[in-house]
Amino acid sequence: MRLVQFKILKAAGVIPVLLLTACFTGIESTPKITADQLKKEKIQSGSPEETMSVTIAPERPSTWMPGRLYLVSDPRIKLVFSGTSEDKLPQPGDTLIYTGNEGLPSLMGTTNVAFKFLNKKNQADTLTYVSDVSPEDLAERRRLDIPFMIDLQLVATADSQLVGKELFIMTPYRYDMNNRPVNGRKFIKVTVDRAVAGNADYPIRLLLTDCDSKQFSVLMTTGNDRSSTRNFATLFSIKDPRERYPMISDENWEAITYSRVLPYMTRDEARMAVGSPTEIDRGRNYSSSYERWIYPNGAYLVFEDGLLKSFRI
Repeated sequence: MRLVQFKILKAAGVIPVLLLTACFTGIESTPKITADQLKKEKIQSGSPEETMSVTIAPERPSTWMPGRLYLVSDPRIKLVFSGTSEDKLPQPGDTLIYTGNEGLPSLMGTTNVAFKFLNKKNQADTLTYVSDVSPEDLAERRRLDIPFMIDLQLVATADSQLVGKELFIMTPYRYDMNNRPVNGRKFIKVTVDRAVAGNADYPIRLLLTDCDSKQFSVLMTTGNDRSSTRNFATLFSIKDPRERYPMISDENWEAITYSRVLPYMTRDEARMAVGSPTEIDRGRNYSSSYERWIYPNGAYLVFEDGLLKSFRI
């Protein structure tokens, strides 16, 4: 953690100096504002990013054809095929072949759709996943995700749509080439090298190279519905985001790409650098207005008249 408080010496002819002082404690009144109340920049409907999110989306389950391939991504697959004997259960890394579906009566007197698969390495036994979807509901469903399995046709769609594209990454969260979570620069140009299967929660892993020739990957959800919280439109911009903020100085923009704050940043610049706070305290001290932005683990930013004056981050 770093604790920094800045003061400017404004006497004539004196170069501004940054001094370490105590934390600000003079807020008189502290009405709370939660993160849910903060206004967040929304991706415009119909934007190129939103269009790409729609393109990289699962097909309607009613259109699935036999021969569709799925990758087993999690050992919990035994929960999907719970009626299968242990020696016949697929293992992570196995490829399953979709063979079709049929309606099966349930104990409640309803009919549920059962999806049939064969294990590519041993096609002697049929694996059955009984869903909670009726045949009528299946016809209306826009998507249906089979738990702990990755649709390899969806991965192929992402690969064909994105490989070779130059984009701008909007998040610092990523994985190094050993799949260890790391932080990196955001709002910089990257090139998509390849799309491969991800995991049970994030079916697409994009392999990327940034403008500094660093290679890494990000995990991505698909589609544009509410469950797809980390889709293409949230991870990437097709246009350089720097062009949208010509008023931000080069020094501040450089800091923002590294997720760092600098003294006298505006609230918008600080939010771009480290994200929105979980809570805001507002008040006045002497003749100035203050805002204290509170983050997890004791981190905070303090603004005076809209400019960043101290922080612990």
